[in-house]
Amino acid sequence: MSNQEIKVSVCVVTYNQERYIAECLQSLVDQETKFNFEVIVSDDCSTDKTPEIIKNFQERYPGIIKPILHKRNMGAYKNFIFVHEQAKGKYIAHVDGDDYALPGKLQIQADYLDHNAECNMVFHRMNFIEGGFLRFSKPLSEKVLNYKFYRKDIIEYIAIGAHSSKMYRSSVGKIDKPNFDMVDYTVNVLQVKDGYAAYCGNQALGVYRVGVGIAGSTKVNLSVYNSLKYFFKKYKDQKLYINISAWGWFLNNLKYNKETKWKFFSVVIETFTILGLFRYLKSRKFRRELSGL
Repeated sequence: MSNQEIKVSVCVVTYNQERYIAECLQSLVDQETKFNFEVIVSDDCSTDKTPEIIKNFQERYPGIIKPILHKRNMGAYKNFIFVHEQAKGKYIAHVDGDDYALPGKLQIQADYLDHNAECNMVFHRMNFIEGGFLRFSKPLSEKVLNYKFYRKDIIEYIAIGAHSSKMYRSSVGKIDKPNFDMVDYTVNVLQVKDGYAAYCGNQALGVYRVGVGIAGSTKVNLSVYNSLKYFFKKYKDQKLYINISAWGWFLNNLKYNKETKWKFFSVVIETFTILGLFRYLKSRKFRRELSGL
């Protein structure tokens, strides 16, 4: 690849993923595009063979793979923030080291952002690997395909797309960083700014491994709780949508008897509106479609 301007930066975070990282990186270097792109791989001081695999890819694809091999463990949140700060592209994509891309991902998402000036982040359908078996996701409904997710919608619906399916404009990359570890939900709410998020079509452009990451952990729940508190201070006009989201997190935590359930209930009370629970219950079908991407 020549030294021309990089249009897309792909940020990959990884830690002890020797079983998956090669498939992830190969899926990215194999992308066919009309533009230059880079793949920045930030390894969080892995103790397995992950760094060796990354070095091997750098040797084979020196113009694309740009490794960052940390000598000390930063933690998932700091590693995520760090690698995205290194990106040089006009557009920035995120891929977790245990997921992988399907053909056409980078070109299709970049084209979408090129042609939709007010869209600040774009997602795509993901297929899944669960229990070692590949599962194909269902096609998206017209409602999801045509939906423009503004800040209020991201707050309300929470998981509007898989983390490894996201591409966003570098112009919205800089955000205020609260004094707690953010998750992708937090980042999406802050990063959408005055634009919207959307889907680039009905094609699955990536594969997500179910049950490998930390989704649903107490750490994630605490981060979301802190996020909702933070949003209520920062976006007072979004009280209804914060309440709807709090209901969702509380009921989910209650269902699985999570220790954070009463924290979310306290946010329900603090942001209480008459419409909150009704709106949450009414939107469950739409939420299920989004969470099944």
